Amino acid sequence: MAKSGYEYEDDPAQKIAEALKNDTEETIAVRLRAAPGRINNESLEELGDLVLLASGRSDFAGSGEGRKANIRKGLTKYIHNSMVEPGQEFSINAILKHVPIKEWEMALGIFGGGILRPVAGGGLCQVATTLYRGILNAGFPVTQRSNHSLFVHYYEKYGVGIDSTIFPGSAPDLRFINDTASPLLIQAYVEDAEATVNIYGTPDGRTVRMTGPYFAENAPEEFRVNGRKLSSREIAWVRDVTRSDGIESRDVVLSRYKTIPRSVVREHARTLATVPANVRAADLLRMHAAAGEKESVAQEPALDMHARVQ
Repeated sequence: MAKSGYEYEDDPAQKIAEALKNDTEETIAVRLRAAPGRINNESLEELGDLVLLASGRSDFAGSGEGRKANIRKGLTKYIHNSMVEPGQEFSINAILKHVPIKEWEMALGIFGGGILRPVAGGGLCQVATTLYRGILNAGFPVTQRSNHSLFVHYYEKYGVGIDSTIFPGSAPDLRFINDTASPLLIQAYVEDAEATVNIYGTPDGRTVRMTGPYFAENAPEEFRVNGRKLSSREIAWVRDVTRSDGIESRDVVLSRYKTIPRSVVREHARTLATVPANVRAADLLRMHAAAGEKESVAQEPALDMHARVQ
């Protein structure tokens, strides 16, 4: 399991040796910098660089014990260490449909567009949502995804309106394509009530930025999705992907619910921002900041969005 951590900016051994040589009792300060987890490929297969491309996170604090157990098992036993070959379409249901139903705990699930009832495997949508966020942040094309019919507060943190519902063995499903030239490795873990999915692969130079969340209340007057304004039941994000050759693409993450709590709109409508989504975009932002430069970013998406809706 690779996890992010810290590494020394300076060699502490040299500082300690100098202090001992000079017989001083001064405090030695060692600077640290954040460092992504590293993957060691011990197989005989050529898997490329396997560096961190992007992550997805979600929070499930307040879940019942059955739901917590299903989330942990779904992520750490079945999604963790999944490989996606170049050009392959990944399907989360293709993995979970083979899991015997007796392995899952009973927990609440949403059925029939808004009916809550206990079901074996309740909470697996949290697994799909966490993975979906990592897929979006990495800039991969999503070929199938559905949001929940009801607004679920578990998915509010780390990306309000960015959720994915699934039902193993049938529809709906979550699918994406590895459009890089090298394999991808998906790793997943849970710490307390925080779920994380990390996607590793060989960087191809793409940068990814997410802008949102857009509500009917904060979207610019000219903002359109497929020629129309957002409704009061919708949340939208705009994803901009820039390839190494300069080619840009834009798509919309659109979620439509039966209703959105007004407290959610009030809290999140004021947080509208454009943020770096993948590791390369974040690195470029830090480099420009360190050089005292202002990084050029995608145009504010206040225009008719005829881009593909995710």
